[in-house]
Amino acid sequence: MLENYQGALEDLDKANILEPNDAFTLKIRGDVKKMLEHYHEALEDLDKADVLEPNNAFTLRARGDVKRMLENYQGALEDLDKANVLEPNNAFILKTRGDVKKMLEDYHGALEDLDKANVLEPNNAFTLKIHGRVKYMLDDYQRALEDLDKADILEPNNAFILRTRGDVKRMLEDYQGALEDLDKVDVLEPNNAFTLSTRGNVKRILEDYQGALEDLTKANALEPNNRFILISYAFTNWSLNKYQVALETMDNLHLLESNDHFILQTRKWLKWMLNEYQPTIELLPFNLNIQSFTYNELNFETNLGKGAFGEVYQSCWKGTKIAIKVLRWSGSHNEGAKKSFISEVRTLGSIQHINLVRLLGYCIEGLKHMLVYEYISNSSLDKWLYDDNLLDWDKRVCIIIGVAQGLAHLHHKCSPSIVHLDIKPQNILLDKDYTPKLADFGLAKIIDGKDENVVCAPPFFFH
Repeated sequence: MLENYQGALEDLDKANILEPNDAFTLKIRGDVKKMLEHYHEALEDLDKADVLEPNNAFTLRARGDVKRMLENYQGALEDLDKANVLEPNNAFILKTRGDVKKMLEDYHGALEDLDKANVLEPNNAFTLKIHGRVKYMLDDYQRALEDLDKADILEPNNAFILRTRGDVKRMLEDYQGALEDLDKVDVLEPNNAFTLSTRGNVKRILEDYQGALEDLTKANALEPNNRFILISYAFTNWSLNKYQVALETMDNLHLLESNDHFILQTRKWLKWMLNEYQPTIELLPFNLNIQSFTYNELNFETNLGKGAFGEVYQSCWKGTKIAIKVLRWSGSHNEGAKKSFISEVRTLGSIQHINLVRLLGYCIEGLKHMLVYEYISNSSLDKWLYDDNLLDWDKRVCIIIGVAQGLAHLHHKCSPSIVHLDIKPQNILLDKDYTPKLADFGLAKIIDGKDENVVCAPPFFFH
């Protein structure tokens, strides 16, 4: 009991020579070897002791624990069940059997044993950490966290406790706390597939996609064909706009689980992404004089309204007010939304004029397609048109002249020429001085030498 296991083993070896086949010597030596992690040798001694002295509670519980360590969970359970009959309410038997039932996925049975063990022997680190793990498997995350926090105090820097708690925090959406625990585990026990895959998934949720990809790549090498790892790897590549890699990963998973609805739907979405979204960047001109924004650079403060293909938000970028049009993708409108996006970038992205709204840039990240404009403070002309007190005739004449100047620039100063094709009060914006700005070039057309005539009539022409 002084935990001098090596000295104990030397004495018991001598005793076994003097008195071979003594049940007491064999079972104690078996227990000592178990503590020294000599599990196969321990099992030999305990098997002999069980023959010489069958149905001995000490022998059965020690052998059950050895079989547990050797991952013979069914054999361990049989020994521990017998030991529990002979010696009921023994904390060691109950907590060990609870762990074995956990490994056999009998979580409710495990919980019963561990609850009893916790009453008999409260504040035991082993019981608490296994208790926490079982509650986690039963989706009782808050109570699991309580047990694991206690276990961590009793046994700090334990890889099992930290790894399990990290995953529990992930499920409770405490991603920063989860990352801290998993970072510690990786130092204590590097190259563990579960740790790497869980941390990779946490980093993905925290939008550290590159860090996530590194962890998931290592995890996949250690444990290939793991569903959780492959799905996390696919979605990380998706977030990095690497649709082809994501699709190939889901294709590999489809070979393993051909009838899984989630996998089938994800593959369908990725194929659609490759067909619908990826070409958008390829269709944009290379000589654009505007900025390519990342999604994280933008924020959406005030919703200004919505149109046929999306919503417009007021925001701020580097101290300057901006307007962001977020394209909405939905079914039959997808092709129109994409054409509108490309048309706006191709036309406004290469020209500037006082009577044309200025396009500052665009953002393309997966499903996220956005256009970033200068902010025009007085909204659109249709909001002012029927109020003579706010918009007198001098201002109206100036607006008409400004619209004409903007159109003239498009028709005669741009090369090739551009026709707007959608002039209406809703698409004429007014700045703080009521200077008009032509907007919404989603239907605009660039006229090359092959187009001799372009006819455009206002909507009322046909009524």
